[in-house]
Formats: sequence, structure tokens, C-alpha cells
Amino acid sequence: MNTANKTSNKQRLHLDPVAAYDLLTSQFPAIANRRKRYPDAVDNLIVHRIPHGSKNLLDVGSGDGGRARKISSIGKIEFTVLLEPSSGMIGRATGPATIWATRAEDC
Repeated sequence: MNTANKTSNKQRLHLDPVAAYDLLTSQFPAIANRRKRYPDAVDNLIVHRIPHGSKNLLDVGSGDGGRARKISSIGKIEFTVLLEPSSGMIGRATGPATIWATRAEDC
């Protein structure tokens, strides 16, 4: 393969992270389910480290908010904020939460 083709392929593969999330919105549940063991283990660590009496949770890069909902429920969190710039992911979010549709670097 010549250098021009390599450069062209790299340019095509570079997507803004938010645009990439928007593209996989419809496939996100299946992807998340296939990779469930690792995020579940991380969520378990988070839940066990929630300080007693905590009432608020901020999830930066929350995707569809599913993990934050689970953590909030188990941890008895009363107020959850989802920080997610992807309109596709925000559209999939359900349950009680405040959504900030922005990038973390813009806060």
C-alpha cells in the first residue's frame, strides 16, 4: 500500500468522539451488553466507595445514563447529573436525572 492510501485511511478513521457516539447510538445497547463484565466491575468498585450519606452523583461522559442510574439506585443517591454531549446518547437516556448537554472540556 502506498503512503497516500495510508494517509487517506487514517483521515477517514478520525472522528470527533461525540460524532462517533452519535453514529453508534442505535448499536450502543448491544455493544454495552457484550462488554458488560468490565463496566459492571468498575460500577461495583464505585458503589462500594460512595461516602455514607452522599446524595449527589455527577457522571461525566455518561452515555445513555444507564450506569449512573444503576449506581444512583444502589448507592441511594437522590440527585444525578449526566454530563453528555452526544445528542444520540441523550436521546436514549431514561429515568430521573438532570442532563447537561455539553463537553467536559467546555465546563
